[in-house]
Amino acid sequence: MRNQKGVPSLRGKVPIVTGLALSEGVFGSHHAVLTVPADCPIREFQPLVDLWFSQSNGGIPDFQKFDVLDVLPSLWAHLILVKTVGPRRRLFYELVGDAIERHNGFSANKRYLDVLPLKNKSLMAREFARTIQSGRPVFSTSAYIGRVNYVRRVYRVIAPYKLGADQYAFVALAFFTPIAGKEERLEDATFAVPEGLTDLALD
Repeated sequence: MRNQKGVPSLRGKVPIVTGLALSEGVFGSHHAVLTVPADCPIREFQPLVDLWFSQSNGGIPDFQKFDVLDVLPSLWAHLILVKTVGPRRRLFYELVGDAIERHNGFSANKRYLDVLPLKNKSLMAREFARTIQSGRPVFSTSAYIGRVNYVRRVYRVIAPYKLGADQYAFVALAFFTPIAGKEERLEDATFAVPEGLTDLALD
């Protein structure tokens, strides 16, 4: 199924990924700072990347420039809007798409990251921080565990925006695919979340 601009919908698809060298093993990961629009390795994520670069003027754009209606409707189920709040820059989920909610097994809408029942909260905080440190969108892929303890591979791109001198917003797209042999519940102590690591450490 294609949207009105000819970009394939993500629903029920494995994303087309090019140029990745994953670490070996189920928990292999990959990160790439997108310095130009052509760096995006998943074509379905390209509209968001193109939009960010059109707004950036060489730096992190102001969030006032972003309009969710500029994102293709076929991507809304995979969309995440996050803002930092307060001096500790707590991560607050303004909007989480249906495809992500279904994987997580709970609603993250209008909730802080540090109160969510996720096993990988510190990893998520680092993913958002990477975009601020680089000043560019970041593509990543890694293992991701939902509330019911089954693991899938997540492909995501996170684009940073400014909310003010010390606060930020993030527009992200995420898509999950199965990992062979890991469809059932997975218990892994390495995914325990250390206390105090759920805030953006940018200073």
